[in-house]
Amino acid sequence: ELRETARQEVGFEPVFLLQLTHSGRQSITPMIAYRHPLYEERRPATDADIVTDDYLDTLPALYAEAARLAVLAGFDGVDVKSCHGYLFQELLSAFSRPGRYGGSFENRTRLYLDCIRAVKAAIPADRLLTTRLSVSDMVPYPYGFGTTAENELDLTEPDLLLERLVGEGIQMLNVTVGNPYYNPHVNRPYRKGGYVPPEAAEAGLARFVAIEKHIKEAFPTLTVVGSGLSYYRKELFERAEQLLAEGVCDLVGFGRAWLAYPDFYRDHQRGCFHYKKSCLACSKCTALMRAGKVSGCAVFNEYYRNLYKEINA
Repeated sequence: ELRETARQEVGFEPVFLLQLTHSGRQSITPMIAYRHPLYEERRPATDADIVTDDYLDTLPALYAEAARLAVLAGFDGVDVKSCHGYLFQELLSAFSRPGRYGGSFENRTRLYLDCIRAVKAAIPADRLLTTRLSVSDMVPYPYGFGTTAENELDLTEPDLLLERLVGEGIQMLNVTVGNPYYNPHVNRPYRKGGYVPPEAAEAGLARFVAIEKHIKEAFPTLTVVGSGLSYYRKELFERAEQLLAEGVCDLVGFGRAWLAYPDFYRDHQRGCFHYKKSCLACSKCTALMRAGKVSGCAVFNEYYRNLYKEINA
């Protein structure tokens, strides 16, 4: 039905990807890779919440089965998610964890790569295999991946991981940075949120561009999807077209912009895009998600506005 609707409305079929993830620390009952003092300031956990190696050993088969079902359901490919502090991403910084999934780079990347191999083996060769990766947590070492002890960006290990991902057959990478449960200003710069950001939004957006440019130059065959552009609002298309023209990335992805203004691209094509309908970067969509509601724009959509009123009543 979605394919037919797209053909009628926009004249082409979109590509449908199913994203596979394990919520880890953000599960209803936390399932953590190791004790993380910074994250646990926000959401407490105990030693009993640490997942065992035996449990992690079971996940590649589950990912493979989910990927097989995705193909049967008609999806064009599968995305394996490792970002934003969820289980796979947390394992990347599990320097202090003992056993097969902690300590060394090989161990910390083991589950992520094993699940990618399992998914690849479970889907036809003509289906897409993609990933969304937090290239850096922007959390100080030893509690973050891709950072120094001074919380500066360090792409040494991310580059090694990207080399492995390309070697395993990853065709497309959606770049993200940070952990929205800890430092949301990093991955979704906002005008209004839960705290005053320690840096200007432009600094975070420039970080995105620098990382995407670095990756595209280092891995030219990898299709790179840029992020973070919803913030620009009035200059949204100008900025996106600039990144594409300069070869910083191959595609640009939009999340908040689409939630606020679902027809924003179609209106742009028709010459009637109006920035006053576009995302305000106010973080209300995230507030809905954190409250266990369906995420949507509480500014421009009455349904989500009413949900937002409920959680703030």
